[in-house]
Amino acid sequence: MNALIRRQDFVSELCLALAHRLEPERQFLILTAYLDESGTHGDSPVTVMAGALGTVRQWSRFQKIFDRLKRDHQFETFHSKEFVQRTGRFSGWSPERCIALLKDLAISTEGTFTDGVVMIFENAAYEEEYRNGDKPRRLILDSKYGLCFRQCLYYFMLQA
Repeated sequence: MNALIRRQDFVSELCLALAHRLEPERQFLILTAYLDESGTHGDSPVTVMAGALGTVRQWSRFQKIFDRLKRDHQFETFHSKEFVQRTGRFSGWSPERCIALLKDLAISTEGTFTDGVVMIFENAAYEEEYRNGDKPRRLILDSKYGLCFRQCLYYFMLQA
């Protein structure tokens, strides 16, 4: 068995739990979402959600690379809002240090996964066309995050 997979990690354990055997090329849809309310309230003009689709081997490889990036760039958790505003873990970071991390993150994901998706919509259009538009009585509509998630999941289902 490949040394990459021999190392017990979350994705390998998930594969074993769901399929009852390790299948390195098995496709998994793993959505890791940091839904911190940015983009869904206040004066934010857009809501955004992104996801990636990959095999157990791809996720294991990415996790190893991401762990090294966290160590090299000295952060534990990446929160976009903190990073952009340079608060919390990213307080005091210089523009050069931020650019270096973004460059390494871009390189680490280039060609890494089977597919990726980004869902973006204008919050004004969501309110005017989706929430306040014509709809059947008692129809329960998705929240902004719910709508993004549903569309990302639909995209991945079409790709599988």
